Amino acid sequence: MLVADGEFLGASPLSGGPSAKELSAYPLNDFGNALRFIRNVGGQVDKDGEVSDLSAATVLYVRNHGWVGFNGQHWDLKAGEGLARKWAAKVARGMHDQAKILSDEAIEKKLAKKEIDAPYDFAESCGNSGRMDAMLKVAKTYLEVELDSFDLDPFALNVKNGTLFFRRVRDAQGKVVRAEVTFKDRHDPADRLTRMADVSYDKTAQAPTFHAVLATWQPQEALRRYLQVLTGYGATGDTTEQAFIIFQGKGRDGKSTFMNMLRKLFGSYAATADVKTFLETGMKGGGDASPDLARLAGDTRLVSTAEPPKNAKLSDDRIKSFTGGGNITARHLREGIFEFEPVGKVFMECNARPQPQGSDEGIWRRLKLLLWENQIQKGTEDKELPRKLAAEWPGILNWIVEGVQRWMVEGLQDPPRVLEAIDEYRKGASPFAEWVSDYLVLDKGASTPASELYASYKAFITERDEKPMSQTAFGRALADLQVIRGGRDGVGRVLRSGGRLKTDAERAADVVDTKDGDAGGQQYPPSGGFDLPPDDEED
Repeated sequence: MLVADGEFLGASPLSGGPSAKELSAYPLNDFGNALRFIRNVGGQVDKDGEVSDLSAATVLYVRNHGWVGFNGQHWDLKAGEGLARKWAAKVARGMHDQAKILSDEAIEKKLAKKEIDAPYDFAESCGNSGRMDAMLKVAKTYLEVELDSFDLDPFALNVKNGTLFFRRVRDAQGKVVRAEVTFKDRHDPADRLTRMADVSYDKTAQAPTFHAVLATWQPQEALRRYLQVLTGYGATGDTTEQAFIIFQGKGRDGKSTFMNMLRKLFGSYAATADVKTFLETGMKGGGDASPDLARLAGDTRLVSTAEPPKNAKLSDDRIKSFTGGGNITARHLREGIFEFEPVGKVFMECNARPQPQGSDEGIWRRLKLLLWENQIQKGTEDKELPRKLAAEWPGILNWIVEGVQRWMVEGLQDPPRVLEAIDEYRKGASPFAEWVSDYLVLDKGASTPASELYASYKAFITERDEKPMSQTAFGRALADLQVIRGGRDGVGRVLRSGGRLKTDAERAADVVDTKDGDAGGQQYPPSGGFDLPPDDEED
C-alpha cells in the first residue's frame, strides 16, 4: 500500500516506483507528465518514450466508464477518479525533486539563468488544476482498456489474503479426472479482478459447528452434497448449468441462515436482487430503466432474493435470458442502455413455490428445487448461530472449494429427492403440465391423432372437476412442446408429430421416455486456458 502526505493512494506498483532521475528525462510538458503518471502507477515506458506494458499498472482508464484503481486487493470501479487525481498530485509534488536534478545539470553545463530556472517554473505550474487535468487527459489515451478486460477468468476466486484458481485436469481422451486448486498468496493487478470474498483462505481450517448444523438442516447426505455442489458452482463465474435455484421450506428450517451467511462470506461477489426482477409483473418497454437488473452486471456470482409473494408467477423469459449464457440488456436510471452477460446464480428462498408461466422444457430444466424439510422446534433456535458460523468462515470456504472441485468433475447431478420435488412441482404448476407428465411421451418419431390427444387431456381434466382449455388453446400448448401438426392419417384425421400417449404398461410403471429430452448431466467441452494440460499419469 502507498500513503503520501497522509493520503491513501491504493496499491504500490509491484516493481517499485520510478526514480526521480528516470522521471526527469521526460519532457517538461503535458505529455512528459503523462509518462511520469504512467510510470508512477506501474506502467512501463520504453527508451523511445512508448508505453510498453500495463500488466502491473494500478490505475487504468476504462472506455465509456472512467478511471479505475487497484486498491491492493481488487480493482475498484467506483473510486478510480479520486485515485487517479491523487496520483496526479503525487506526480506534481515529485516534480520539485526532478527540477533540482535538471537545474543542477543546467548549472553544470553553464547554461543561461532562464534554462536553470525553467525546471522550477514548470514544477510550480504542475500543481495547477489545468496541468493535472491535461496530464490525465493525455495519460488516459495510453491507459485505456475495455471493461470486458476485467474478470475474464470464471474459475478465479479472490479472497482477502490472495486468489484461488480452479482448473480441470483431463486424461488423454479428454475426460475430466479431477479438479485442482492453486492459491496465489498475493493480489496481482494483472489478474484484473474487481470482486473479493470477505474471507481468508486457510486450507487447514475446520468448521465443526457448520457441519453439525448442516446435518440438522439437511439430514440426507446426498442433499448435503448437492447443496455443496450448488454452492461451489455458485462460487464460479461459469453458467453452463443454466440453473435457477429455489430453496423451499416452511420456516425455521435453516435456509435463511444459510443464505445470510453465504451473502456475507461472498462479499462483493454477492448481490441481493429485488424478487420482482424474476417475477411476472408486467412487461417493461425495451428502453425503460431496469436498475434492478443493471446492478447484477459484472462478476456478480451469487444473487439472492427475498421470498416471493403468495401465488407469484415466475418470469420465464427473464429466467431463461438471465441463465442462458448470452448477453442481455439493462439500463441504470438516467443512463444509456448497455449489454452484459450475467454470471450470477440466482438463489430464491420461498415458502410457497412461485409458478412458471409455461410448461416447456426450456424453463423446467433450469429450475432446481431443494426442499428444506427439517424444521427446528420453536424455542430451540440458537440465536448465536450466525456469530458462530462467522467464526468458521475459513473452514466453510474449504467446504465451498471442495464443492467447486466436485462440480467441475461431476457436474450438477440432481439426486432422487430433488427430481421427485421437481416432478411434483411441475405437476402442480398446471393441470396441463400434470397431464403431460402422466400421459404424454415426447418422441420425435411418433405421430398421434390430435383428437386422441385432446380426448385424453379432456378426460383427465374432467375427472378433476376442472374446465378444459379449448382445442385451439390445447394445440398451442402442445406446439410449445414441439408436438406440432403433421398431416393426416389414412382416414383423414389430423395428426400431431413429436408425441404419443403412454401405454397402460408405461403408465403403470411410470416410465419416462427420454429419447427427446436432455442428455442428463453436464457435458464439458474443452475450456481453453482454463484447463490444465492432459495428465500423463492417467490412463
